[in-house]
Amino acid sequence: GYVGTIYASILEMVNTSSSGDFQINGDAIFDVGGFAGMITAGDVAISNSQATSNMTIAGAGNLTGGYAGQIVGPMQIYACSVEADLIMSQGEWYIGGVVGLISGSGELRSVDFTGEIHAPGGVTVGGLFGRADAFEIDKAFAVVDLEASASVGGLIGITREATISNTYVQGSVSGEASVGGLIGHTDFASVEDSYSAAVVTGNSAVG
Repeated sequence: GYVGTIYASILEMVNTSSSGDFQINGDAIFDVGGFAGMITAGDVAISNSQATSNMTIAGAGNLTGGYAGQIVGPMQIYACSVEADLIMSQGEWYIGGVVGLISGSGELRSVDFTGEIHAPGGVTVGGLFGRADAFEIDKAFAVVDLEASASVGGLIGITREATISNTYVQGSVSGEASVGGLIGHTDFASVEDSYSAAVVTGNSAVG
């Protein structure tokens, strides 16, 4: 990746790319991303960004994503593409192919992920985002082989009050509980013109 943590009042990133292989050891790992571990700003604008990475975490992965572990702040993300394999000996909270936890509000458009996420025991895990609330998500897709435990979604692990349109998932999604081809668990989200062709397996609350 490029940087561990980015703090800014206003952050604009255009035409960025990163690539690399990561091997991380520890009991509990937080804020790991292919581009940045954590991004926090009063206003975030990211466009035309790419990240390619292979991550192997020998420990419990939290807040982990192929692009960033977490992004906080009002934001607009356009045309962000990630290819990554995220392999953990144990998953914990907020793991996503693009971003583990994305919080604030705004628009996420033309975002995609291709790769594998192996996070046994992981909760709130998604092909694009582990958790993303109150966002407008449009023209996004994931081609993913995803394995975790609970609140597992091919697109998003957990989302609340989001508007989701023109999205799809291909590959496989497996977990124990609250497992969905698109979304693992949602409250009050609107989903239109979206589908999942993924093979979905689980033990309870599977869809």
